[in-house]
Amino acid sequence: MNQFATAAPWAQGAAKYRGKRLLPHVIDYFAHQEPERVFACISMSSDVADGFRDVTMQDMAAAVNRMARCTEQTFRRALHFHPRQKVLAYIGPSNLRHTILFMAAIMCGTQILFMSPRNTLEQNNALLEIAKVDLVLY
Repeated sequence: MNQFATAAPWAQGAAKYRGKRLLPHVIDYFAHQEPERVFACISMSSDVADGFRDVTMQDMAAAVNRMARCTEQTFRRALHFHPRQKVLAYIGPSNLRHTILFMAAIMCGTQILFMSPRNTLEQNNALLEIAKVDLVLY
């Protein structure tokens, strides 16, 4: 996956590689250069009066790296014998997990299909079959 001469393309600065980096590289760059920079604010509960929590670039990079490692290990263990690209599906609420899974899929070189829990069982089964999904997360 590394298309750069250096093992850490994020370390070379933003201007030099602008337009040539993958989004996980950008997050890694900011995680190292500005670790406390806010990536997102998420509510502490369904009641906004409970306040919000900042998710920093460092938090985001750690979550993406953990998810990528877990995905890679799962695919390597369970599906190493298939030569085609792996397809991962996620069924769940639309929140920061979507972004984490999306970035992890980029890092692993897998495709990801985001499915709505509002779909009927028949719709989800048809999507899983058409996309030839190897692993479902929920």
